[in-house]
Amino acid sequence: MTAINAVVLANEAHLFTDAGHYDPNSLILRSIGGKVHILARIPAVVAFTGPSRGGEAILRELERRDATDPFAAIQAFCGAVGEEIKREKIEGRYSALLLGAQRGVVIDEAGKLTPLFPGRVIKSLPSPIRFDPEDVVSSGLAMVIDQRARHGVVSGYCQHTVVRESGITSRILHRWPDVPVAAEAATIAAMIADLTVDTINFAPGAVTGVVSASGSASDIQAGNVSVNCPNPFGFPIKILTDIAYSYSGTAGSSSASIEIIINRDGAQLYDKTITFTGSGSKSSNLAPAFLDQTTAGHTYSMKITVHGDPNGSGGIASASGGNLVCLYTQK
Repeated sequence: MTAINAVVLANEAHLFTDAGHYDPNSLILRSIGGKVHILARIPAVVAFTGPSRGGEAILRELERRDATDPFAAIQAFCGAVGEEIKREKIEGRYSALLLGAQRGVVIDEAGKLTPLFPGRVIKSLPSPIRFDPEDVVSSGLAMVIDQRARHGVVSGYCQHTVVRESGITSRILHRWPDVPVAAEAATIAAMIADLTVDTINFAPGAVTGVVSASGSASDIQAGNVSVNCPNPFGFPIKILTDIAYSYSGTAGSSSASIEIIINRDGAQLYDKTITFTGSGSKSSNLAPAFLDQTTAGHTYSMKITVHGDPNGSGGIASASGGNLVCLYTQK
């Protein structure tokens, strides 16, 4: 077993790993060393659980393919891991992880691909400890310590790696006094239990944008946001948004309206207009959600238009917090 735990946030990803390498048959600790490999051309890291003998070949293939952006790296990584699984005829539990600042992928011994995006959590070993959004570092360390206590074969040290677009940092959070036994055969990074995948609700989806608009009197105010969703996995894309809106009218003749339009590559997918009349105040939320059955990448955009009172009778409306979220979903 081995500790590889990760959480992807809105603008960064955190990875917590141990350092034990074991004999594949006896599970005797043979060496202690890092399991995180930093890629040279993009801010991303690679890690493996299970048989690690193919790791160097996968890293060489990534260099050969010269991927210079996260999505190209994911595609190259998937291809390289798939080829290595076939070539090495890997048996038993295995996973290969590529983790960037906002996205990544995990591939298991059967070639199953699990995309990683903001809000997604992975654990290589069961633990009741959850990542704390207010203290990711302490909760991540507590998770690894708990996994060592429960499952035994978590050794050497706990390494915390943070991946951001601006760069990668890594440090040792905790060490254990483990002593490896001299190796007599090839070692493995570790045997693992079933890799679990979960989500956590303190980060938005894979690709996000924010828009707001307000208008008063006879004003017309518009706000726009556009997000690019390359969709390298070919998965359907769920479109989510959550808009807070309010209205205030000072007379019975007051009025205002808010229109929300969501487009895909310029073609309209969603259109809703909310109209207010009369005096008084109103506020609420609008949270449209729908699935775009696509297998390609697209650019999604949302426009919020606030029409103030056309009669100049004191109607005021506003809309804010319009988070446009494009979330990859598994088929």
